[in-house]
Amino acid sequence: MTEATTPVVYKPGLFEQRREGRGFSVGELRAVGLSVKQARKLGLRVDGRRKTVHGWNVEGLRRFLEALRQRDVAEQPKELEAEGVRHDKTETELEEAAKVEEKPKERRRGRREDKPAETGEKPKRGRRGRKKKEDTG
Repeated sequence: MTEATTPVVYKPGLFEQRREGRGFSVGELRAVGLSVKQARKLGLRVDGRRKTVHGWNVEGLRRFLEALRQRDVAEQPKELEAEGVRHDKTETELEEAAKVEEKPKERRRGRREDKPAETGEKPKRGRRGRKKKEDTG
């Protein structure tokens, strides 16, 4: 399972020599049916710069996901198995990762103004946009 968590990259010119890659490409993740957020949630490394899709990495990801599903099915609580209820953590994790709530972005426009006095006057500002110190003397 650890082989799938690190992608395999062959050194240029020397196809026999392999090394550990920086991360899986987005295309390799899509070929398996994962998004970038789901892959990171599962602990997989993602390299957004790579554009290539290598078959050996896709096959390694498929084996990794299958082993993950089998492990979670084997770890089901015994009471739920007796009742016939299927408890699959990977399916629920993938469903939760797919339901990403998008929050509306708050846009900040300009500086945040202090509340003007009740008279309707704007607060006095210095050269650098800060409040001027009032003369108390």
